[in-house]
Amino acid sequence: MFRHPSTHRTLLLACFLFTLAPLTATGEAVSVARVASEREVPALHVLWHDAYGLFPAPAIDGMKLEVESLFSANGVRVELHPTKRGQAMSDYPRPSVNVILHPIEPRAWNLEKNVMAAAVGEPDEGFTVFVFFPAVLRTIGAFTVPKTPRGLASLSRAMGRVVAHEIVHVLAPERGHAPAGLMAERLTRKLLLRGELWLDGTSSRLVRVALSRRPRPTPRRRPERPPAPVDETVLRALR
Repeated sequence: MFRHPSTHRTLLLACFLFTLAPLTATGEAVSVARVASEREVPALHVLWHDAYGLFPAPAIDGMKLEVESLFSANGVRVELHPTKRGQAMSDYPRPSVNVILHPIEPRAWNLEKNVMAAAVGEPDEGFTVFVFFPAVLRTIGAFTVPKTPRGLASLSRAMGRVVAHEIVHVLAPERGHAPAGLMAERLTRKLLLRGELWLDGTSSRLVRVALSRRPRPTPRRRPERPPAPVDETVLRALR
C-alpha cells in the first residue's frame, strides 16, 4: 500500500517489469462447467479513457478482446467500452471501472519506473485505474508506439493483460498476488506476450463474489412526453 502525497488516497500497485528471473504462468484454471452452475453475476463494464490519443486505434479491438476473454474463460463477464469525447458518463452502463491511459512516467507519482499501472481510490468509494503508457511500452521492449501488424497485436495483448490485472485488484484487493499467471506479482515481457495466460482459481472466485455483491443497475425509465395539444377543429368535430 502507498499513499499519494497530494491526494492521500490509497494506491494499489501492480504490474512491475522484472527481467532477471521470468516467471512461468501455470496458474490454476477454473472449470467453465463448474462456473456455469454457480449463481450468475452481473457484468462489469470497463470504461477505457484515452484523452491524449496515445493508444493506436487498430489495437483497441485486440485489447478489448484480450480483457474480455481473460475473464470469460473463468465465467466472469467483463465488457470494455472505449469512451468518446463529449459523451456523458451517465450514458455508459454500470457497474463500471474507469481505466485512464496516461503519458506520464510512474516516477511522477513517486513510484518505481517499472510500475505499469496503479488503482487509486478507497474500497467504499471505488477505484480508478491509471495506466502509465511509457512503462508498458518499455516492458514489452518497444521504444515507440508499434505500427506493424505484429507490433500492434503484441501491444493489444500486453495492454489487455495489464488492464485485467488491475481490474482484479480493484474487485478483490484482499487477494494480493498469485504465485503465477495473470496475477503474478511481476508481469514480465514473457508473461505479457506469451500465448496463454490464466487467471488463478482463487482470484476468479473472489472476483465473482465481489461482482455478486455489487448493486445491480436499475433500468432507466424514459421521461414521459406531455400529450400533444388537440386541434380545436378536431374537438368541434367530435361534439
